Amino acid sequence: MSESSLPEAAPADDATLEEQLVGTRAEIHSLKGAAEHNGARGTTTEWDGAKHRYAIELDASLAGGAWQTLRVCPANLTWLPRNEPMPLLAGDEGWLSRPLEAALTALFGKFDGDGDGVLCEAELRAFSAAANEDGREFDADEIAEVHDYFQWKVPEDGVEGLTLTGWLDMYHTQTAGDGLETAKDLGRLGCGVFFAPDDLASDEEDADEGGEVAAPMVRVEAAADGTIRPVETRPDA
Repeated sequence: MSESSLPEAAPADDATLEEQLVGTRAEIHSLKGAAEHNGARGTTTEWDGAKHRYAIELDASLAGGAWQTLRVCPANLTWLPRNEPMPLLAGDEGWLSRPLEAALTALFGKFDGDGDGVLCEAELRAFSAAANEDGREFDADEIAEVHDYFQWKVPEDGVEGLTLTGWLDMYHTQTAGDGLETAKDLGRLGCGVFFAPDDLASDEEDADEGGEVAAPMVRVEAAADGTIRPVETRPDA
């Protein structure tokens, strides 16, 4: 691949081109010894100049839930554009993709205001007010549903609430049923990346002249001061 076809990398003092591409998304191809990974996508996390290999963390986890990191030479990577949409779900089991799990884990920490490792009812209400377009908080019945269906830490030393595991399960359930709703949540909450599920429910008025509906991509940006700027675009925009 020519240098001009590579995605634009953020400038870095004294960094090689390979080092600048750490953090860039790529697709694996032409592997012979591990051909089952051809076509897999992920994000580079490290450049090993001595071995001339990138560490690339794959979007999909293993069957047991562990995340996969491969060491791949640049010749076996196709670089994806910086704004290439990332999947909400990945893998044969359709679990949360690695980028989505990372974003949700960060959001969990953001709303866990007291840092006790769970989201109490007040913190869940603060989350729902921020995630809902109309600022509506979860009502008592919705809180009860979260308590009943997802992992909830029972009262212990005054600590009670939704665990991180329960939070991820809650979002997996929502995303499997309505990926667009999750994408919109991320847009309002701010996660710094693009997400575009393959099967998004879209309004009829969004259909083009040929009857095809273009699924929206939700780009979300979080400024240094914590303000959130969601931008919804169309693939052909």
